[in-house]
Amino acid sequence: MVEANDVTLEVEDLHTRIGVKGGEVRGVDGVSFVIRAREVFGIAGESGSGKSMTAFSIMRLLPLQGRIAGGRVRFKGEDITGASDQRMQDLRGDRIAMIFQDPMTSLNPVFTIGDQLSEPLRQHAGLNEAQAREKAIELLTRVGINDPAKRCNSYPHEFSGGMRQRVMIAMALACSPDLLIADEPTTALDVTIEKQILSLIEELRAGIGAAILLITHNLALLAEHCDRIAVMYAGQIVETASTDELLSNPLHPYTKALLGSMPRAHISKGRLKPITGLPPVITGERKGCAFAPRCPAKMASCETVEPAIREINAGHEVRCLLFEDRA
Repeated sequence: MVEANDVTLEVEDLHTRIGVKGGEVRGVDGVSFVIRAREVFGIAGESGSGKSMTAFSIMRLLPLQGRIAGGRVRFKGEDITGASDQRMQDLRGDRIAMIFQDPMTSLNPVFTIGDQLSEPLRQHAGLNEAQAREKAIELLTRVGINDPAKRCNSYPHEFSGGMRQRVMIAMALACSPDLLIADEPTTALDVTIEKQILSLIEELRAGIGAAILLITHNLALLAEHCDRIAVMYAGQIVETASTDELLSNPLHPYTKALLGSMPRAHISKGRLKPITGLPPVITGERKGCAFAPRCPAKMASCETVEPAIREINAGHEVRCLLFEDRA
């Protein structure tokens, strides 16, 4: 059993709806998980599976058409599901930090890098302008930006993609958060920069003891850095297990399909197995298993019966009718 004071984030039966013409999309549909202190917890899945929407729901950064329709989000024991805008503003950037998928759209183009790094330090740490700038230079040095004093005066468009991502990590480091949410932090970066970025994220955990929620479609990346992994499909978690258990004993057909489509050194050319079809957009009531139309193990009942998530082995949960009698 996990002690309450060892839990950084607890998400319980979270439901998020996104308004569209004629109804609402089930962006997040009954998601539950716990992240312990100093743990790296990964969420995997294709684009559109609900990974980023889960992160935005936690941060309360939903689009105008979005709303949390049910469930609870607890941070360090505090229920922040219905927290005031001011309370969320106090938490964001201070105790909860986020690295967004696209740093170019997350950095303000009309303010210098130094100004944007200094803002959370002045707001949350109470530093004056000179102290905040000195700290900003220190942070840029820490994430490997050359000539940081000069670079503080640069604007985001003057940085490469990898450098902008380093700035986002510097912002995350600024106030020593308890939780870092990294949403596809290495998208569109080359392999060398990707490794450097992930090393910086690992340093955040080691240096200040942050818990990390790492979101990506790349299972290989999660395999290298995560303690536990959840696999999402159509707004739901379909499987959760320790990293070793998930990779050595995947149970859900979707998890198996993701692993089968992942390039690996020991698999020769032509052996990858793509997943046919596309992820669904769920509106209205669910009917049956969302993965059924693409599932090679589909049974007749999969079309009409929605599976519940069940613990099959210690710490290994799966949402699939194939395992209903094994729970």
